[in-house]
Amino acid sequence: MDNITRAVEYSLASPGRRFANFIIDGIVINIVYNIIEIIMYYGSIGLLNSFSTEGIIITSIFSLVFYVLLYSLQEYLLKGRSIGKYVTNTRVVLLNGEEPGFNTYLVRSLCRMIPFEAFSFLFSAAGWHDTLSKTRVVKISDFERIRSRNDNIEQIGSGTND
Repeated sequence: MDNITRAVEYSLASPGRRFANFIIDGIVINIVYNIIEIIMYYGSIGLLNSFSTEGIIITSIFSLVFYVLLYSLQEYLLKGRSIGKYVTNTRVVLLNGEEPGFNTYLVRSLCRMIPFEAFSFLFSAAGWHDTLSKTRVVKISDFERIRSRNDNIEQIGSGTND
C-alpha cells in the first residue's frame, strides 16, 4: 500500500459525519427539488398533474434524473464536496487520493439509486456508491495532514530542499 492510499484509508470520514452528510444533502436536495417542482406545476407546464398516471411517471423520472444530476454536478463543481460535506469538512477522493472526474461522480450518484443502498453502510465502512465508484469520503484535515507528512518524508531522501 503506497503512502497516498494509506492517507486515504487513515483519514476516512466517520459514520457520524457520513450520516450528517446524508441528512444535510437530503434536506438541500429536497428544498431545491420542491422549488423547481412548484415552478413547474404553477408555471402551467401541465405535466405534473399528480393524479394522472402520466403525471406520476413523469414526476418519478424527473425526480430520479434531477437527483442524480444535482448530486453529480454538485460534487463535480465543488471538487468532491456537497453542501453536507462542506458542513462536515469532508470530500470525495479516489482510492489513490486524486480528485475524481465527472464520470466517477455520476457513477456514485447512479449507485445511490440502488434499492437499499443506504443500508450498505451497516455491513461496511464504505457504501456501495463508494465501493462501485472506487472512491472514499475523507476528513479533509486528516487527509491533508497525513499526505503532507508523507510528502515531507519522501523529500528527505530525495536531496531536494524545496
